[in-house]
Amino acid sequence: MKVYFITNPIAQGWNPNEIEKFLTANEESIALLSAALVRQGGCDVSVYTSLNCGPLEWEGVKFRPLGLAASAPDADVLVSYKTTIPWLWGTPRAHARVHWTVDAEGPWAAPVFNKLNLFVAISDFHASLMPWLKERNVHALRVSPLGFDMRPFREHAQARDPIALYTSSPDRGLETLLQDWPQISLNHPGLKKLLVTYDVNRLSTMGGPQGAAYAAHLRMLAAAAPNVQFTGPLPREQHLTLLKKAQWYIHPLNRKEADLCGYGAQKAALGGCMPVLNGLVGTGFAEFIREAVPYREFLHGGTTPRNNGLFSRPALSWDTLAREFWLPEFEQALKERT
Repeated sequence: MKVYFITNPIAQGWNPNEIEKFLTANEESIALLSAALVRQGGCDVSVYTSLNCGPLEWEGVKFRPLGLAASAPDADVLVSYKTTIPWLWGTPRAHARVHWTVDAEGPWAAPVFNKLNLFVAISDFHASLMPWLKERNVHALRVSPLGFDMRPFREHAQARDPIALYTSSPDRGLETLLQDWPQISLNHPGLKKLLVTYDVNRLSTMGGPQGAAYAAHLRMLAAAAPNVQFTGPLPREQHLTLLKKAQWYIHPLNRKEADLCGYGAQKAALGGCMPVLNGLVGTGFAEFIREAVPYREFLHGGTTPRNNGLFSRPALSWDTLAREFWLPEFEQALKERT
């Protein structure tokens, strides 16, 4: 089965070898799912994306510059990720056409949407934010969560370091956390430090003067709070080690259009790091987080987690998802086209 992935243009580019340094959840998901399809289904997979290097092969997957996609030979399955480019181009052609997104997308034009066999959301909550999909064609909508490389999580420390982590982008509540940190430190005297792994310098480069001013504001808040360290993005191994040793993963703000599955919180929980979240009900966290400490309670010294086990799905590996969801869906879509 020949499978193409075509991604949205990605500023400054990337390549899968950077997974050992740092990849966002978007690029990590593309790399790990495409490799799982090779392992589990023997697929011939090519990823057309914004590369910061020449064409390469990684884990049996061919990575090619995005601009070459339009002239690529026909495929069995074409998957667009966070982009409508191939449906507007009309090329490359494929027998089965799939759109995979992690965003709450607005209504597509019917002529574009009708070209699809399958539209894949990452949670039921995510799908609920796009009611127009069911209005158009309920049979085209499927839900499959993001997966994980489970190998690093087979073992983790039993004794946790008294450290809190913030690994999300600033819009998930970093300003709130920095403002609250003096009170948190007072109410949790054993807590040694807060590590922020987002590179706030990106706010300056991506947001212009307004972004630079906000970055300066965050640094000022951090300087006024005790034991806050901005580490910037960490190498994968170091990041995973922290998740397996740190005591708390803090995510103080739920923003519906952003928190569709709580990917970072899921990964923290796999490492044994307890999520501290601003509620589960009515968010994407509710489907995937088994237990978490409410942020407002944590702020005032609380450490007792709320159990959500009856409602949460287990985390799955990319290999399991490739074998049990993606390959059967591809095969069904191809049958419907023949």
